[in-house]
Amino acid sequence: MNKIYFSLFKICSLIICFITSSCCNEDLTAAYKLSENAKSIVPFIDYKELNYINELGQSSIASTQPRILETKTEKPGPDSCQYYEYETLRNFINFENPGFSVQIEMSSNFGKEFFGLSYLEVENESSVESFNLENYTIAMDDFQQARKDTTIIDFQFNDVYIFSNEENRVIKTIVYSSSGRGIEFVEFVDGSFLKLE
Repeated sequence: MNKIYFSLFKICSLIICFITSSCCNEDLTAAYKLSENAKSIVPFIDYKELNYINELGQSSIASTQPRILETKTEKPGPDSCQYYEYETLRNFINFENPGFSVQIEMSSNFGKEFFGLSYLEVENESSVESFNLENYTIAMDDFQQARKDTTIIDFQFNDVYIFSNEENRVIKTIVYSSSGRGIEFVEFVDGSFLKLE
């Protein structure tokens, strides 16, 4: 009887040894973090109301949601023991009239910081438009080099990010603040606009 237990113990020990030796210890190879400067561009840690004025001088309210900062992990392959981490930051600004949202997203993948905006209709979530950051190329070290001065419909904006996409059917241009104010200006395809007060 003792020999059977001893044999079972040896077999279980071999199985456990085989299982643990075929598994590897995960190895963090890199951690890409968003800079504090990049995070400051999306300052909305709590819910906040923003006041906009349209082309007719009427007020329009937008509300922000608290930003979401996450650390994500990726492996170069499914069987790899190595992985890397990168940060993403997301936020929404929800406009009441007209009803739409703009999603703000940043990431710090492979040592570069990326910044993007998307438009979503409240009534039709399948209606999505994306925007290109003007003056930005993938060869740049980070998106912050894309800041510029511009004039849109007689309004002057300094040191801002300009997002546009000629194929969009609703929003033509979004001017985004580099100083933590969020969306400064929304220019619609039909010529109407919203300007942050």
